Amino acid sequence: MTASTYTHAPSLSRTLQGITCVLTGMVLFVGQDVLMKGMLTHYPVWMLIFSRSIVALMTLLPLVLWLGAPHRIFTPLWPWYLARAMLFASGFAMFYAAFPFMGLAEVTTLFFAAPLMTATLAALFLQEKIGMHRIAALLVGFAGVVIAMNPTGGNFGWISALPLFCALTYAISQIIVRKIGEQDTSLVIGLYTISFSGFVTVPMGFVVTQMVVVSPELNHLRMSWPMPNVEGIAMLAFLGAIGTVAYTLVSRVLSDECELVSARTMKPPVMPHRVDATQQERRFG
Repeated sequence: MTASTYTHAPSLSRTLQGITCVLTGMVLFVGQDVLMKGMLTHYPVWMLIFSRSIVALMTLLPLVLWLGAPHRIFTPLWPWYLARAMLFASGFAMFYAAFPFMGLAEVTTLFFAAPLMTATLAALFLQEKIGMHRIAALLVGFAGVVIAMNPTGGNFGWISALPLFCALTYAISQIIVRKIGEQDTSLVIGLYTISFSGFVTVPMGFVVTQMVVVSPELNHLRMSWPMPNVEGIAMLAFLGAIGTVAYTLVSRVLSDECELVSARTMKPPVMPHRVDATQQERRFG
């Protein structure tokens, strides 16, 4: 087998991994949002985000400890993870806060500005090459978001801006993943980000309730947390599991574990003539 074979095969494999992770993660995110919208009638948004972080902590922490290197618990990158957690918590709190006032399809459509923002920020701050065809696609995508918002319509208000703010915070957090993804695995990224976000959510919710009058229509923003029954605990655990898996998959794409579209995929990778199978298994484990 020639050296050129080794050059092209890994790139294709990593691209397929990226596509699979994105598609699976997006499907799981849709399922999570459907559950979240229904559960907001019983539990406040802060409780749901916090519960999801507890599930992530209980599942990812033992997994990272069991797998060992290259996964690690103690990382010097924790300030970046704290920053991502604040973006993650504030952004998705705004996203879920819009659920009682907008249809799930409307909220999701506006949130899909996130990939457009991510691509733009990657070109500006990471110097990733987009190309004219992708620039044209971005312009069409932004035009679609504007049409979906219908800013000249009578129903446009501050609620409509919440999913867009969430999209912006999500895009910024993904740029951070791109910067630190070469140093930590997607499991570590998911563990720190989702866990930190839950604990950041508690004081964030307290501040919001001090600034906003929690009227009946804003009851999902209250800080009083009801005690769930057995069925409620099971639903909270299921919600957390779906969110943890989905977020870890998407983080894997933007970390160094698999490629989708980036500047690095445009450069021919330097591959040795022999690849150690054990190292590859630990790399993608």
